[in-house]
Amino acid sequence: MAEFSGGIQIGSGQWDKYSLILRINEISYSVENNTSYVEWWVGIRSNTQYHTHNGIPETFKVSVNGTQVLNQSFTPNVPVNTLVGVKSGAVTISHDADGSKTISVSASFSGSNPGYYAPITGSCSGTVKLTTIPRASSISIDSPSIECGNTININGSSASKNFTHKIYATWNGKTSELVTIASGTTTPSFSYTIPTAWEKDLPNSTSGIATFTLETFSGSNSVGSKSVNATIKVRSGVVPSIDSIKITDANSVCAGIGQIVQSQSRLNFAITYSGAQGSTVTSVSTEFEGQTYNNSSFTTGTVQGSGSISYTTTIYDSRGRSSQVSGKVTVSAYSSPRLTNVTAKRANSSYVVDEASGTYALLHFKVGFTSLTGKNATSFYIQYRASGASSWTKINSWDNNYTLEQDYKAGNLFTSATSSYEVAFGVKDKFMNDYSWQIFTVAPTYSLINFGKDGRSLTFFGQDGNNANRLTVNGRMQTNELVINDKIQYSREISGNGNTDGYFKLCQIKINSTYVNYPIEICYFQRGSQTTTKLNILFYSINTNDPSLYKFTYFGYCRGAYIVKASTSTWDIYVKKCEPWDAIGFVYWSCKTPNVALNIIGSNEAKLPDGYTRAINFEADMMYPVGAVYITYNNNNPGNFLGGTWERFGQGRTLVGEGTGNDGSTSMSFTSNSTGGEYYHTLLFSEMPAHGHEIGIWGTSGTLKTDAWEFMTIQGSHYSDNKSHNVNSIHTNASGSGTPHANIQPYLVVFFWRRTN
Repeated sequence: MAEFSGGIQIGSGQWDKYSLILRINEISYSVENNTSYVEWWVGIRSNTQYHTHNGIPETFKVSVNGTQVLNQSFTPNVPVNTLVGVKSGAVTISHDADGSKTISVSASFSGSNPGYYAPITGSCSGTVKLTTIPRASSISIDSPSIECGNTININGSSASKNFTHKIYATWNGKTSELVTIASGTTTPSFSYTIPTAWEKDLPNSTSGIATFTLETFSGSNSVGSKSVNATIKVRSGVVPSIDSIKITDANSVCAGIGQIVQSQSRLNFAITYSGAQGSTVTSVSTEFEGQTYNNSSFTTGTVQGSGSISYTTTIYDSRGRSSQVSGKVTVSAYSSPRLTNVTAKRANSSYVVDEASGTYALLHFKVGFTSLTGKNATSFYIQYRASGASSWTKINSWDNNYTLEQDYKAGNLFTSATSSYEVAFGVKDKFMNDYSWQIFTVAPTYSLINFGKDGRSLTFFGQDGNNANRLTVNGRMQTNELVINDKIQYSREISGNGNTDGYFKLCQIKINSTYVNYPIEICYFQRGSQTTTKLNILFYSINTNDPSLYKFTYFGYCRGAYIVKASTSTWDIYVKKCEPWDAIGFVYWSCKTPNVALNIIGSNEAKLPDGYTRAINFEADMMYPVGAVYITYNNNNPGNFLGGTWERFGQGRTLVGEGTGNDGSTSMSFTSNSTGGEYYHTLLFSEMPAHGHEIGIWGTSGTLKTDAWEFMTIQGSHYSDNKSHNVNSIHTNASGSGTPHANIQPYLVVFFWRRTN
């Protein structure tokens, strides 16, 4: 209840003798109607024990919430010191839409008697805040983040069971009504399954925001609404799909035999795919034989491997989600036709080789084809002609014979002893358009020097096999100096320039193709060295032309040799000079594989580049592998003469063998790399030998009772003679300083080194 008061002026001009009183009281409110029922009351009060009046007409006015509810004349009887009610009433007040309301109230008084003590005029006013009426029902959800296809529970809390409600969902800019909930409950609720179709509205995202709204009605009038947001997620399983991967062979020959063939096939990939629930596929990639191919349609390079070869296709969609499919293709192993061990020689009629006078042909060959389960059509063909003739004569042919090796007696073909003949051996399979020929020239009956047919080969002491870029000597060869630029090179000396005692950059090694694990040997001599030096270099065999270094060792005397990678597939060799005017001679180099080349450099270098590896003595590497221990009188790092990386260890300690030992009475175990022992040791009480002490007894006079020496406990108070004695004090003779004793065995100091790399 609120009460307002104001003074009333009397005829003499005073305001404090009477008061106008206005009371406002909120009796009740209606949630459904959003109204309050408010009672008002107005009266007059005498404030003293002298002022009273009656029978005087007086007008009272009252306004509530801007509406005048009273304008009437009364003749109240007002005793002294008394509050007299004049009029009361009630009014229904509508609240604002949000349920709140503040009203203004006022009252006024006017009297008709202008007497000296009569009340003439007065007023009072104020504001009253009414109870805020609950309006729109509150809303909550049980899943603030939910995947499409799942059910979300929407709950409300209503101020009145007479309200009805509607629930709406706003998604992708569109609002739809989900349900109308009748009156009769203060807890309206609804379970709603999020449509999977909503995912199509998120083509480029994995989630979006939906708004759920609960609107409250009183009858047909909306009294308000409240909303809550939820994160709607695309289901985790909604990913782009790879519908099919079709693989065909771009090589029509391979396609014809129905096999993917090593070193022949090139594969056509055709990939079909689709986005999911409105997404689009943004990228497609396939990994095959170490290569990445983009796009949905592509042709691979020539297939290199054989057997079961895997591929993996990955697609990404506009949501950033991916799918992956792996598969395998079966590749048939294949190698080109092989024709080896081929010779053509003159023989006598008994087919004994006779290059001096034979006219019969004795041929030898070994042929190999890849069968491809019998589907590779092959042919081996032999023909001959007199040198210079325009046409060939067939000797024989074999079809689809996949392995063939024999000494073949071809008949009396070389009938002219003074003419030369050509024998052509040809191989062809399904992947070749024509034969691949090897042609041998059969010389006249004897030749000291015989040139090949194409002028690119030479044979001494016999017929030339027409093997391009080959010199054949059918006998012993003697020479004082040999230089072969491909693999072996002798006698090249390099001199120092006198400006530095640093290093020679001896040579550079280049790996031109796939490396296999053949060692590379380099031999050189150096002025003042005790022996020539042989360097051996071995790389890791990992089917690449850029392998990493595996071993770098040397044989003989070596002041210092170093290898450092200069660039991809390229390595430089350095040799330590002994003085500025040093000289070094390159003797030879050798390597089995043709894929390695060597160039002699011979430059003087002031220092080594970073990243070098020093050559390790081969025998020392075998004798002193990593982990070996080297004991010496000299403080010279063994790496300086044995190679490898060494470190000093065990300073001030001796070595003990790992395992369990026994000194004859006690066993003790020692673990690798553990330490123990001490240089000096102080005896503990428990380590002292068992012993006793003599105790002297003094009488009261302070004289030692020498006749009373006894071994006895400190607590004893009687002698062994059973006589009582007056013991003044007991003294124990103490000795020893407690100094730690030396625990060091006789020793001889050396240097311990351990190889770490």
